[in-house]
Amino acid sequence: MSQIEIRQLRNDLPFGARISGVTRAALGDEAVRSEIVRVFEDRGMIVFEGVEPSGEMQVLLSEVFGPLKEHPVKTV
Repeated sequence: MSQIEIRQLRNDLPFGARISGVTRAALGDEAVRSEIVRVFEDRGMIVFEGVEPSGEMQVLLSEVFGPLKEHPVKTV
């Protein structure tokens, strides 16, 4: 499994997590994808740190949570 690091968002909050180490290679690992989904279901919010700032990476990361849908407004 590719290495991702998962930490609490803040020690005084019962929700949220910070995940770093998410790369294209990491997202190719089903165990990493499953862990990201598990953290979201458990903590309700994720802050991804140090993720490649590209549209392609945004799509790859979004697909971890399920298939993408067309936006109802075509100009968006």
